[in-house]
Amino acid sequence: MAARKPNTTLKKRSLHRPLAPILLLLTIILPGLLPPPATAVEPLSARAMNAYHGTLHNHTGYSDGVGTPDDAFTAGRSRGLDFMAVTDHSEMTDDAEWLDTLIQSHNHTVDGVFVALRGSEYTNNQEGHLNVYNTITHPTYSYTGFDYADHVGSLVHFYTWVGQHPEAVGQFNHPGWKNFNNWEYHEQAEAGLQLSEVGCCTPPNYVWDEAEFINALEHGWRVAPTISADTHTDQWGIDLPGRTGIWAPELTYPDVIEALRAMRVFASEDGNLEIYLQVDGSWMGSVVPNDGQIEVQVYVYDPDDEDVSALELYTNDGVLVTWIAPPSNPFTWSFALASGSGSRYYYARAVQADGDHSLTAPVWTESPVTGLQAANDGPTSLGQPTTLTATISNGSSVSYTWDLGDGTQGSG
Repeated sequence: MAARKPNTTLKKRSLHRPLAPILLLLTIILPGLLPPPATAVEPLSARAMNAYHGTLHNHTGYSDGVGTPDDAFTAGRSRGLDFMAVTDHSEMTDDAEWLDTLIQSHNHTVDGVFVALRGSEYTNNQEGHLNVYNTITHPTYSYTGFDYADHVGSLVHFYTWVGQHPEAVGQFNHPGWKNFNNWEYHEQAEAGLQLSEVGCCTPPNYVWDEAEFINALEHGWRVAPTISADTHTDQWGIDLPGRTGIWAPELTYPDVIEALRAMRVFASEDGNLEIYLQVDGSWMGSVVPNDGQIEVQVYVYDPDDEDVSALELYTNDGVLVTWIAPPSNPFTWSFALASGSGSRYYYARAVQADGDHSLTAPVWTESPVTGLQAANDGPTSLGQPTTLTATISNGSSVSYTWDLGDGTQGSG
């Protein structure tokens, strides 16, 4: 099989987020940077992770769907989902309905069997729709007056709200429709936005939009791909065969939330396919140091023994790095890869003979910081500014903090 042309080469701006102004430094902070990679990749069994499949975007009669959360969760469990979220439109969900959704999620969650999640859909028809899970209140675009609804208005204000709710897990919804002001990056929201739909909506309106997923990555968002039906009927769990998959130690509410937050997540048009990516022994969703070479491991398994015709690895701009035709099922693909320097991301894709696609969350690589130098133009006269400067010769995703010696700090 010849290597195929990558599906997209979209690039709206550089992957590299601009470094904060280099004015202050004593302590270097590398967000999410992990310790040096292990010398060997631990097998999946040693990590005690299991694959679970579910859906994260469903509506009921509490907004513009049908039935109740009780109906939806009952149907989802009976139809073989491992986890399921009800995400009614936020401005349409009153306090009693918001509370009942929580009650029903608790009532229907059975450890080891089924996890029910309460969420909401922030519905901004001008800039985009986003789901939020695991919060006490829910953000609304329009003012409602509900006690448990926070009026946030614009998308920028939504990003601020997410940044103020560290418990939140969030998802960009159907980005092919509205793409969030061309994916303009807002750092304050990153910790609460971990997911983005790559496949969405009930047939015949279903779209697989890997190009927009790459667009999000290129603008600096660190997100994992999901797939959802955006169900508005009573066909929860059966109107779309695709699933969002996670890897978690157990099927419990805390484990599901932790897996989503950590982005041990994959999207599959096949209802039960399992796939993961590890780099230098770290799970997809991780950030690892880039020292010029990485160890890659991709695992794929279809319990129905459907043929996986190609297993592919992609990097920045959606460029195909390498691929293989898996000779067995299950199959583990392990290899060393020259990774160059600087910031990069890698994600894996499986393509099956029937045309189904599956996508893993990326792993991001960051170059280590070298050549750190700090200086100031002091001494200066009392009341006059002192300029503090810091430079590095190499490194990425770096912020700076200066200890001013009097119990205060500056940053930049």
